[in-house]
Order: sequence, then C-alpha cells, then structure tokens
Amino acid sequence: MRSGGALPGKGAFNFEGLRLENVIVEGKLCGEPFHKSEWPNELLDLRPDVTIIRQENKRADFFEAKTTGGDLKRKFEDYPKICEYLMKHGWKSELYFLISHGIENRRYLPELSDRQFNVILWEDVFLLAASTPLGKLVDETLVRYAERAPE
Repeated sequence: MRSGGALPGKGAFNFEGLRLENVIVEGKLCGEPFHKSEWPNELLDLRPDVTIIRQENKRADFFEAKTTGGDLKRKFEDYPKICEYLMKHGWKSELYFLISHGIENRRYLPELSDRQFNVILWEDVFLLAASTPLGKLVDETLVRYAERAPE
C-alpha cells in the first residue's frame, strides 16, 4: 500500500498461505469460522467483500472494496465492531478499504485518514498485477488503470 495523498499507507499485506478454505467472498459473518457458538446480532448482517481467516494464528482480515460511488458511512461505523468483538475474544483482526485514488465521493477521505483505516488503492493493485507474468500477457490496459486520476 502507498499513501494516496491524504490517505494513510501502512505497508504491505501478507498474502502468504492463502487457500480456498480460508478465504470467504461476500459471506455473511457468523461465529462458526471463529469457533464461537454465539455471534452478536448487530454483526449478523455484515458481509465484507473478502474475509481471510487464519485460524492457526487466530487472525482475520476484512476487505471492503469500493469501485464507483457507494456509501461507506455504514461501513465506517459497523465494520470496526467486527474487529473489536474478535479482539475481545483473543483474535487479531484488521479492516482494509480498497478504493481508487480518484474516488468519486471525496467526502470520505478525511474519515479514512482520521480513523487510520488501512487503505489499499486500486491503482496499486493494477500496478502490481501488471508486473506479474499474467499481467504481462495483458496489453497496456493494466498500466493505464494504475495511473492516478488528476485531483
């Protein structure tokens, strides 16, 4: 991750050890993957875009991706509650927001910075993807997507 102007950058995410069995896409959260027989009602309707659970380390990472528009306000308020709940029960967890540097609704940028949320920029993802063997098979489109929109 890199700092996107007013957005905080905290380093890199470790993708080591990812397998199909520890990645959940748009899954409704419940206590089962965390070995909890009960799960708070206020967290039952939350569906992060991607959840990565590493049970051997008691670690969970949640990703919320925003491409165009979309209201992040509820995500800012509700999603940190997942991390707080898990931390109270001995888990480590992080919340990541995947957004574009040219996010249309810029009113969210101060809150992303103020709350020190982890931010991954789509532009960085495309830049990394362009340097992979698969990315080199794609035309220059990935590199164009990696360019930041003018402010």
